[in-house]
Amino acid sequence: MRLCDLNTKHKFLTTEFSFGLDIEFAKELLHLIDAITVPALKKSARTQANFDPKKHCIADAYKLKRAHIEPIVTVTCRDFSKQDENILAELLKNDIKNLLVLYGDKHEEPYETTYHFENTLALIEWIKKSSKQFCFAVACDPNIENIETQLESLVAKERAGASFTITQPIFNLKNAKKLFCRLAEEAPKLRIIAGIAMPHTEAQLNFLKQKLSIMIPEDVEKKLLHAEQAKEFALETAAQLEEYVHGFHVFPIGKKELVADVINVLARNQQH
Repeated sequence: MRLCDLNTKHKFLTTEFSFGLDIEFAKELLHLIDAITVPALKKSARTQANFDPKKHCIADAYKLKRAHIEPIVTVTCRDFSKQDENILAELLKNDIKNLLVLYGDKHEEPYETTYHFENTLALIEWIKKSSKQFCFAVACDPNIENIETQLESLVAKERAGASFTITQPIFNLKNAKKLFCRLAEEAPKLRIIAGIAMPHTEAQLNFLKQKLSIMIPEDVEKKLLHAEQAKEFALETAAQLEEYVHGFHVFPIGKKELVADVINVLARNQQH
């Protein structure tokens, strides 16, 4: 199923195969969500030397597909090269046509990082030359104060063929609304799937800030250090963004019960 072929009025609900979300939990969400993104993990000093992020990502995607869950495979400039057309052919053979195209964070030392494509635009163009059957999503961070760079990049990606942007978790509503309003004017074909997360421990907040470089306003951070408050914040954020976006991507950060509750509420709201 190509997500970009769904009706433009369709409200999307997706999540991510990470942060402890396993296949059994994913199966429980099957009737609620449209797809699950599969991240391309980077090598680190704690990872075996022969770890291949590309193969790991695709193996997880096949696992989801066998469970009748639509995967969105992450392809990166870091891991893919022009010798990988056979991988694209295998994805199509398995009816996997949704791709999240990213630049890819550098591998942690001592592993060397080689980027095979200059940027995500070049990677999208190369994939399109190989096959016209794929549907492309890209990423953005609406929390950044200066939205112009984000806007310019997303407009270029839409013109290159991107159908969606799946955003980082949103904690700055003012900046997000500003970016989404501009996108509606300058990249009207790009559907916005807004990232929602409910971190509720210091460790989870630090991960988002330090590892993902997400800026969380101090007043928002104070609201998040309790599970129920984090859930309320996530649902309020979704309600505030409803008119600006085409759906939500729930990052499975925190207790499984909390994540399931938020997905259930959003699914019910989108059916009305």
